Amino acid sequence: TNKELESAIKSQRIKVVHAHFGPNGLYILPFCIKNSLPLVVSFHGYDASKLLLNEQYRSQLNLLFEYASSIVVCAEKMKRDLLSATADKYASKIQVVHYGVDIKMINQVEKPLQDKLDQNCVKIIHAGRLTPKKGILDLIQVFQLVQLQCLDKEVILEIVGNGEEMVAAKQLTEDLGLSKNVIFYGAVSHLQLLAYVKSADIFVLNSRVSAEGDSEGFPNSILEAMASKTAVLSTNHAGIPEVVEDNETGLLVEEFDNSGLEEALVRLVKNNEERERLVSKAFFKVNQFSISVMNEKLNNLIATL
Repeated sequence: TNKELESAIKSQRIKVVHAHFGPNGLYILPFCIKNSLPLVVSFHGYDASKLLLNEQYRSQLNLLFEYASSIVVCAEKMKRDLLSATADKYASKIQVVHYGVDIKMINQVEKPLQDKLDQNCVKIIHAGRLTPKKGILDLIQVFQLVQLQCLDKEVILEIVGNGEEMVAAKQLTEDLGLSKNVIFYGAVSHLQLLAYVKSADIFVLNSRVSAEGDSEGFPNSILEAMASKTAVLSTNHAGIPEVVEDNETGLLVEEFDNSGLEEALVRLVKNNEERERLVSKAFFKVNQFSISVMNEKLNNLIATL
């Protein structure tokens, strides 16, 4: 309750409030004002995309940004979107702190015992909630075309995660006759997910802005794939190009470009040397996005308040 929240703020001698997601920042704003507490707000995705279509929310953000000591975003693209929805005068308050992953922990994760032995088998993996912004239905249709162009390979598509498009994705897989080559794992633990990603050859995130305006922020799953030494194929969407440099640390295609996605997948399936080249550069790049770097930036930011 509001009374319990105010009591906790006073009893725990809170000096700074760090709210995650715009709506939570708006909720805590009156308490921070009342208690003269510095407020830091981190935006992550839908709160800086889909919700910006709501006029009332955009208006409230101006009040939030006016009071907040600092606004943290995970991508330059998100900063630009928030400034377009509020005012340029808040530019100095918005700090870009990219997400980070625990590279040391990822290095210690072992591949599944049943990992492939057949060198002619190429595993493609998709990981994330099965929602429209992930483009999973298009990916499955593209996968069918990729198989037809790579008949000399055994190509497998592994799908990790649950979501509103799970039923439709399974039905589409059956309708296209792909049930033997498309594996649905559902939701798994984080360590299990990392093990699956490490055993795959290609990680695909076919992200796009959904019809409702929902967008990615800066997908951690891509960083984890890069740290796992798995070749990355994604889209020119949200903060993704800030870590995936096309033809350098991965491959990028445009949103909704199924033909481009097909061409890029075929290229990676057929060319092991190409995958190794991208993996090598991506593994070097991902060290700039470690969790220790992220935490240091956040701690330094809060220490200045």
